Amino acid sequence: MTLHEEQERVQKAVRNSLAYVQEDPWLAQRVLAKAKGEEPVKKKISLALVLCIVLALALMGTAYALFSSKVAEFFGEQFGEDLGAWIRGGKVAQVNETDILDSVEFTVDEVVYRDLQLYGVGTARVKDPKDVLLTEGQLLGIDWGTPDPETLELVNRVKDNGGRILSIYCYLREIGVDDGEMMTANEVGVDEEPNKDGSVTFSFESSGYALEEGNTYQLKFSIGVIEWTAEGKQVEREDHEPHYWTVDCAPVFMEGEPEEETEGDQAEEAAAEGQPDDEDTQAAAVTAEPEDRPVAADAENAQVTDTPAETEPAEEKTAEQTPDEEIPAAEAAEGSHASEGETEDPGEGISAVMRHGEMHSDGYELLVPDEYRKTGKMTVYKAVKGDLTEIMQPEWLNQTGILEKRDETIMTFNDHAELIYWPDTLHYEEYTDELFDYNQGDPESDEPELRPKEALSQGIERLARKVYSSLIFEHDNYPGDLKLEHERLTLISLEDAKRTVEGFLEKLNIQGFELAYALDMSLERIQTLAELDDSIYSSYLNNDYKSATAEDEGYFLYYTPLGVTRINNGRQQIMAFVTSRGIVSIQLSNDYNRGEAVDTPELITPEEAVELLYNHAKKGKDKHEVKSIQRVALIYMPLRAENKKQGMVFEPVWQIWYKYGGRTSAWACFNAENGNLIDSFFK
Repeated sequence: MTLHEEQERVQKAVRNSLAYVQEDPWLAQRVLAKAKGEEPVKKKISLALVLCIVLALALMGTAYALFSSKVAEFFGEQFGEDLGAWIRGGKVAQVNETDILDSVEFTVDEVVYRDLQLYGVGTARVKDPKDVLLTEGQLLGIDWGTPDPETLELVNRVKDNGGRILSIYCYLREIGVDDGEMMTANEVGVDEEPNKDGSVTFSFESSGYALEEGNTYQLKFSIGVIEWTAEGKQVEREDHEPHYWTVDCAPVFMEGEPEEETEGDQAEEAAAEGQPDDEDTQAAAVTAEPEDRPVAADAENAQVTDTPAETEPAEEKTAEQTPDEEIPAAEAAEGSHASEGETEDPGEGISAVMRHGEMHSDGYELLVPDEYRKTGKMTVYKAVKGDLTEIMQPEWLNQTGILEKRDETIMTFNDHAELIYWPDTLHYEEYTDELFDYNQGDPESDEPELRPKEALSQGIERLARKVYSSLIFEHDNYPGDLKLEHERLTLISLEDAKRTVEGFLEKLNIQGFELAYALDMSLERIQTLAELDDSIYSSYLNNDYKSATAEDEGYFLYYTPLGVTRINNGRQQIMAFVTSRGIVSIQLSNDYNRGEAVDTPELITPEEAVELLYNHAKKGKDKHEVKSIQRVALIYMPLRAENKKQGMVFEPVWQIWYKYGGRTSAWACFNAENGNLIDSFFK
């Protein structure tokens, strides 16, 4: 397998499994680790680092570091000096921790933390002078037949000396704060650059909800060494397993602590700013969905814009009223007298959306769970980490047996279906025995990329997913307001589909999810949506939707954490397409399972959350002038407990979508209990 083939395989899983996770425009690339692990090797903070911190505190009365930043220099060179200058305003730790794997020395040189973001650089060196290290870019040059002169010189040196061509990876897997529970790193980016002395500088970055302000950080990496032939082919090794390495660091300010605005300053600026403009009421420009983007798309084009679906203000409910939209469609069906799989009112149908929002008086959609609507509070739950790799049995999704076993978590079945799973992510879909050139849709690629062509079930599932996405992200020519018309199709019912998915979740010991959206994919609907499909995939895959039969009919089901009301938190979601053959496609992301209730605190109001957004957006790295608020939703996210050593909790969070800079949309999340910024687009 070539490096390019490996990239395609992993990137495809990332695109599909994390379809709604937002991407940071500064990230070099998104990487997902592939292997289950051994116990991490715990490292202690070096004595020299401790003494430096103590000395700085004693002499200066505050935590200022007296050294320049390798991180700021590296990221400034690679991504622009604006980023480098911004990084210099953060906290830095000179780490210099080293681990040796397969005669390659890995050293984490420096780590910088600023505003829920972490950046780091390190150096990899070969111990044997006969070996050489190549970066991913150099290997791709060999694979594509366009190596640069420096790379050719290194390859020839290996041939002459009988050494090895090696590459490395260093992926940030988990992050701990103040010795609290390690949390899966999110929005991770990596990069590699060759150095003149033969070493390789590797970088890593992460941002978002896994990071919080703290005194110490624990960083768990998976590192590896891969051997290659002179032709750019990977040398297979049966003993190739990732190695885990944990580094501790205590960042301190580089150039003095950034000035914080006082509450008075914020109030004055908010008053001066006044109400946001809402003159642009047209649909926001929307980028392609993750599954529709070219693999080589750069990170700057990865921003997902968003306009909420139009909804009418909900009428005031009494205890006796139970609107259809508040009841899962399957439960409503139990009391129905409809026959032949039709609803009682075929003209209206059952709403595919299980719950709707209200329009706030300030002009944005407000989505809140019933618990908050009734009490103004939300229950906080213990968050319990699971591991799919310890539970998952491949036969639960496919009965044919495994044709090829790449490693413990990536499997191809005899019928060409593929299952890929990690501790918190699972992805399953079907393929055919026809080889297809996936590079024919890439105008910059001259070489074919032959892999099994996706089965028709994948195309049908993608049609259904775009309907749901249009409800949330509103596509120009794709309907987001379709109704659930049939509770029973020719060979399967909605209840059958629900029972199949929920039985699978029960086997995986996944709790705390509810059906938030359902759409029937009848033969008629498949043909109707196929005529509207303008995705990149469909333009060159040319799926034969007209060949669909009753066996291809099914239900698209979307599950979110309890109380989330159709909006996901980006890290916990389940999308499945179920036919009479069972689950033919499923994408599951679940960091934590919901445990026992631990608290029911008072929450800040949505209006207070919106005010926080205005104050924070103009101070972030990418300063935003908020034009209008689009949607405010109260959701659950797994966060560190206030005492970080007490583990993780599911905390209520205000998720706000807004417009800035004209027609562009973005988002931010605030802890609904204390108002802390959890994650944001402006970062």
